[in-house]
Amino acid sequence: MRPQRGISIISMMVGLTISMIIVLAMMSLYKTTLKTTVTGKIGAAQDGNRTTGFLSAQSSLQGAGYGIDPVDLSKDLMLYDSVADSSSTPPTAKTLSTTASTGNALFWRMNDGAMSCALLYAPSGGGLKYFTASGANCNSASTAWSTFTLNSGDAWLIPPNLPSGATAPDGVLANVVSISVSKTGAAGCTPFGIQAPTPTPATADPNPVRLTVQLSMQSSNATTAGTDFKMNSTTCLANIHLAS
Repeated sequence: MRPQRGISIISMMVGLTISMIIVLAMMSLYKTTLKTTVTGKIGAAQDGNRTTGFLSAQSSLQGAGYGIDPVDLSKDLMLYDSVADSSSTPPTAKTLSTTASTGNALFWRMNDGAMSCALLYAPSGGGLKYFTASGANCNSASTAWSTFTLNSGDAWLIPPNLPSGATAPDGVLANVVSISVSKTGAAGCTPFGIQAPTPTPATADPNPVRLTVQLSMQSSNATTAGTDFKMNSTTCLANIHLAS
């Protein structure tokens, strides 16, 4: 008899097992590559938006207190905490001191021939919004607040890196911004390295107090919230001179 030729069932099972292992390994590699690509894309957009948003915020903050002398911290510059899209009126402003006070909304006024005002607002879900008003709407924070549509989707300086209500992928944190304000001496407030001049008329106080504003947000490299990989942007409010 001629010997039988072909593939035994055992050989087929071994071949199928090896094939399944290869397929599973390829699927795992694809999943890992896809995750890395998505995380990298979100991170790159987050860091780019943070840089441009912080630069825009710095430019706007430079005008705080301009044309107003003396500045009243109960009217011309106020920091708030726990502001939400649904906040129809401003909450009680935080007290500013040499120890940094942190919140999620900052209101300020300026006068370049006409009174105007602005608000930086950092929603709890991430991102940073910027609002402006002018004229009688800036008589107080309360009147200005009524013109700010906090839930507007058109006011983003830094858009959120995650859709509202979405679950963050592993390794991605919501780009929440914090706003801190602190008092400092004149020597500690030198925008672009230029010492701010003594206000006119000159005061008897040889060491007037300045204010600095710091915006902070986690870098895309951060995997847990904390001080590691936190990116900061500090602005000296050189137009504001307070008695020490």
